[in-house]
Amino acid sequence: MSTTNEYRYRHRQISRFGLALSLVSGLLGIGYIARLPEPLPVWWWVDKPTALALAALFCGLGVLVFGSMTITVERDRLRWSMGWLGFPQWQRPLGQLSGVAATRSTWLEGWGIRYTARGWLYNVEGCDAVRVDDASGRSFRLGTNDPTGLLRALEAAGVKAAPRSQV
Repeated sequence: MSTTNEYRYRHRQISRFGLALSLVSGLLGIGYIARLPEPLPVWWWVDKPTALALAALFCGLGVLVFGSMTITVERDRLRWSMGWLGFPQWQRPLGQLSGVAATRSTWLEGWGIRYTARGWLYNVEGCDAVRVDDASGRSFRLGTNDPTGLLRALEAAGVKAAPRSQV
């Protein structure tokens, strides 16, 4: 496990929209369940207090898993993870990266973890991103509200800037 003094760069982006959406949808769901008559018409197998607890649990899990994204450039690898628990998590050795460039995602590509026409996109909020090319010719994008800082850290770690025509 790395220690903090091995980090060249570490940044956590918090999804304010995701947190607000989880809170509002959770409160609406809990309010809806609370107003249902007993026995619950849809969930006949569970009582109302259990249904309310399950709704709150799922809302909390959504916040924990998708409420933030952390990108870390370590001595020998690029690591990124979603959520407050650091799961799910991905990593690539810096030696396998062939280029990086600032780019933007579109609102149609959305937020989250998804495969797009331009490769994998990992994003929790906003449209700014850094495209990372690997030695096999594939690329992925890391959404960040600090693309300049991430680019500087990757370039300082020895990853080349991609030519502008490829952005």
